[in-house]
Amino acid sequence: MKEIEIIDYFPAYDISLAWYKDPLTVKMVDGVQKAYDLDDLIRMYSYLSKHGDLFYIEYDDKLIGDCAIFDDNMVALVLDKDYRCKGLGSLVLEKLIDYAKDKGLRYLKAEIYDFNEPSLNLFSKFGFKECGNELYRLDL
Repeated sequence: MKEIEIIDYFPAYDISLAWYKDPLTVKMVDGVQKAYDLDDLIRMYSYLSKHGDLFYIEYDDKLIGDCAIFDDNMVALVLDKDYRCKGLGSLVLEKLIDYAKDKGLRYLKAEIYDFNEPSLNLFSKFGFKECGNELYRLDL
C-alpha cells in the first residue's frame, strides 16, 4: 500500500485551493455551502497555523488534503473529494491521534455537523463520543 504522511504546512495555495472550491467540502467543514476564494483560504491557513499545528496530507507523493489540531485540541481533517471513502481518513486520524499523544495532549475534540455522516462514522470508529451539540471528544 502507498504511504500516507502528515507533513508540516507550507504555502501551496495553488494545490489546496482546489479542495475548497468544492461547495460540498466547505459545507462539511464550515456548515455553509459555498466555495472558498484565495483570500478565504489564506485567512483559514493563517488562523490555523497561528492557533495550533497545521499539516498537509501527502499520499503517493501528492498533497491530497490538510489537517490540524488547534484551539483547545480541536481536530480538523479535509481530503480532496477524489480521495474520500478509500480508508485514507482513518490513516490520517490515526496519525493525528498518535501525534496528540506524543505531544502529551489529554484529549481531542471535533466539531462535526449532524449531516456529515462520513465524518461522524470516521470519528466514532476511533472512539470519539458526543459531548455537546455537534461536538465530539476522545480522551487520550
